[in-house]
Amino acid sequence: TAPGASAETAAAEVAAAVDAGASNPDGSLVLPAFTLRGGVRYTLEVTAAMVEEPAAASVASLAVDVIFQGLRAVVAGGDRTVGVDQPLRVNGAASYDPNLPGAARTQGLAYSWRLALAAAGAASASTAPDPSALVNGDASFSILGRQAVLDLAAGTVPAGTYVLQLEVTRPGANAPAPGVAAITLTVVDGIAALPDIQILPLPRRKYAPAWSVNADRLAVETR
Repeated sequence: TAPGASAETAAAEVAAAVDAGASNPDGSLVLPAFTLRGGVRYTLEVTAAMVEEPAAASVASLAVDVIFQGLRAVVAGGDRTVGVDQPLRVNGAASYDPNLPGAARTQGLAYSWRLALAAAGAASASTAPDPSALVNGDASFSILGRQAVLDLAAGTVPAGTYVLQLEVTRPGANAPAPGVAAITLTVVDGIAALPDIQILPLPRRKYAPAWSVNADRLAVETR
């Protein structure tokens, strides 16, 4: 059964959608997204009969298991470099539950931020980091925060290269698998230098339009 609902309730919720699809001319049934509940096994049954001979009917059924997709952890901005003397803000509020519609996708999630010193030569990670890329494996992780947005004051993290990992979970029974994302955090002494960005002006062209109008046309000339 689905969390917070009986199998009968789940079946009742989908009955209307099934009835609506039963009149499709080609006999197909299309259910809108999120009609079926995760963690529930449904039995779909179809009856086919002759229009002029209703008694000549055949029945077939199939079982549909709706499984939960894992949560999606999202760390905005990706890898970054920050100075020891600078505060750090990392945002994981875009993480979501793909099993739910609309605004519910981002509600009710639990967050856990962890930091580990990266081993020499460790590659940038966009998914769960390989424990072999961390000093002493997962045991080196220290929990920094449990909010969607992680705020660290200047001087919290010493200079070095780290793997910053976000794990997203949904409390309760029959919850989807946790989502994990990680970025490489490089902390340098002082204040991280800003990149040198140059914006060159666009080529400028001067136009001297000449207008001439007669009774039957309008001409625009550029030189």
